[in-house]
Amino acid sequence: MLILFELKLIYFYDLSITTWLVIGSAFFAFLIGTVTIFFARAIFKVELKTSTNIQSSLNFFSDDGKIIKRVLIIFSTIGLLSSIYHWKILLDKYGSIINVFLNSYAVYNSRFNEESSDVLPYVWMTSFIAIFIAGIYTAYKGKLTFWATIPIVAVVLRELARLTRSGILLGLLEFIISFLLFRHFLLSVDRNRFMINKKKIFIAVSLILMIMVAGASVVKLARVSNDEIQGTNRELKQFEGGAFISPAIYFYASSQIGVLNQYLEKDRERLPFGNSTFYSAYSLLSKLDLTSKPEDQHQGYLIPAWSNTGTFLRDLHGDFGFMGILIFPYLLGLLCSHFWFRLLTTHQIKYHILLTHLYLLIGMSFFILATRFPSWVFGMLILLLLFPIIEKFSNKYKT
Repeated sequence: MLILFELKLIYFYDLSITTWLVIGSAFFAFLIGTVTIFFARAIFKVELKTSTNIQSSLNFFSDDGKIIKRVLIIFSTIGLLSSIYHWKILLDKYGSIINVFLNSYAVYNSRFNEESSDVLPYVWMTSFIAIFIAGIYTAYKGKLTFWATIPIVAVVLRELARLTRSGILLGLLEFIISFLLFRHFLLSVDRNRFMINKKKIFIAVSLILMIMVAGASVVKLARVSNDEIQGTNRELKQFEGGAFISPAIYFYASSQIGVLNQYLEKDRERLPFGNSTFYSAYSLLSKLDLTSKPEDQHQGYLIPAWSNTGTFLRDLHGDFGFMGILIFPYLLGLLCSHFWFRLLTTHQIKYHILLTHLYLLIGMSFFILATRFPSWVFGMLILLLLFPIIEKFSNKYKT
């Protein structure tokens, strides 16, 4: 993103010394956190010993995946029905799909109103739980099944109904990370048995990308009726109106650093402690009238066009000041390394769940702090509680 920003295909304002120091310090802290575990293991001469009872780590597949498939079907169906119901509310209000997109501004801003069209709060999160399960189920089966695509479709439908793209990106990353981590684990168990047909996986990944890119492109076309962005140079202007390459897409992929820069220079925002980090907890407590509602939307800045997302560093600084820029990335690197070794040595699914969600923090860091998404927080907690139950039933009905 730094490279895209510095290409200046849009004439962004130059980054200040403070911004460069914040970015460099955060990355250095993350790097130190990552290698801390490696150095500690070397100093105390901790050997990498993998679990001898690897098969017990596959308890939830002891029935060849029958129970986990049923769980995938249940969560996928609930998520899909939630998205369809969301669309029903919109169609009842606006009359047609065309009118929904014609009223994109009102639909987009309805997310922040109490009377949001998503009248089934938190039910939609089942789609993200299903996406995680779909990732490991696809790795186990070695192919993309019909039910593994349903939660992806459900997420795209919901984001279309909200005219947002962040959920699509989060869902895509969650599927890929869950799949790759579990595939790595399976290959360590039995490389011959779990060797995957690369052609099938290429087709599967291509299909998922097509669904999600198509959804994001529709959202872009609906929200940005005029692709002209102030300060666009001549080379980029010729792509105005494009679905996949355009000034709006370039701006979306590179502008967050510019927003971070303006946020740090203006230094005028004052938010409650941990507003972004503990956003989901504040939001839940506010529904119970135990605390005030957290800030839903970030303040926007002209850079020279308007934008309001400024990387996860903006959230961390707003929550904890400059100490947050150092401590959070350090802990993130530390925990990633720790859970990676725990996954390698124990092969327990709980470390797969934790590591996947930590990697989601990294994957979304260029955009926003992922803890702001209820699907990240509650999805992780539900998965940690769900898999022991899946293992219990899988063992009961094992083949």
